[in-house]
Order: sequence, then structure tokens, then C-alpha cells
Amino acid sequence: MPYAIAWEPRGVVKHYFGFVSGAEFVRSVIEVTGSDRFDGLQFIINDFIDADDHSINQASFEEIAAIRYGASITRSAIRTIVITTAPRFIAVADAVNSALPNGVPRTEVFSTPSLARTWLEQQPLLSGGRTLRGSQG
Repeated sequence: MPYAIAWEPRGVVKHYFGFVSGAEFVRSVIEVTGSDRFDGLQFIINDFIDADDHSINQASFEEIAAIRYGASITRSAIRTIVITTAPRFIAVADAVNSALPNGVPRTEVFSTPSLARTWLEQQPLLSGGRTLRGSQG
């Protein structure tokens, strides 16, 4: 399995490594959205820093977009982040964003975990006006 999932109090980090197939990426999305912990999430981080390459294709993008759309009906206030410096993984975020319907929060891309975490701390909750840092008490 080319990914590991780490649950946090208000979010989840999916760390990918090696070669990531489209089916494995979709499986990681299903694993998170199907979890009992999903309803409490405020962020999902997809960390591709240690991933070498992928075979995530158009069918995968559309399946992920459909899953995210369905999940957004019950839990729309989740920020999604991709951490990467590789153009091939930035393209994954762009393709998923292109397939998302209006109203579903777009995926943000950052080059390091610290930049992503700093950005998250500065964002208001999608369901309210508090910051993520202020809500973790």
C-alpha cells in the first residue's frame, strides 16, 4: 500500500510514497470519506513529497470528484490540500478541481507541510468564522 493515513483531532494526513496507482488514490479517498471520523474533519492533507510517480487518470479524477461531491452533501466544510513540488502531482490537484461541481471547496497546493499548516491556521472554518487554530481547543 503506497500510502499511510494519520488521523488528527480536526483532520487527516494521507502520506503517499513510491508509485501511486489511480485505484490506490481512489481507495484512500474512500477510506477517509467512509470513516466514522469524517464528520468531524476540517482538513484533509494529501502529502505527495515522497511519491515518485502515479497512474491517476481521468477516470480516477472523475471518481474522486464524485466521491467528494457526495461527501460534501453531508460534510462540505473541509479544506483539501496537496503537498508537492512535482508538476505531475500538481496536475492531479488541478484535474480534480476541474471535475468538481460548483460549491465544493477546491484543493490547494503547497510545496511544504509547514506552508500548508500555516495556511490552514490562517483560514476561517468553512462552517463559521473561527480559525482552525482557535477551534482545536
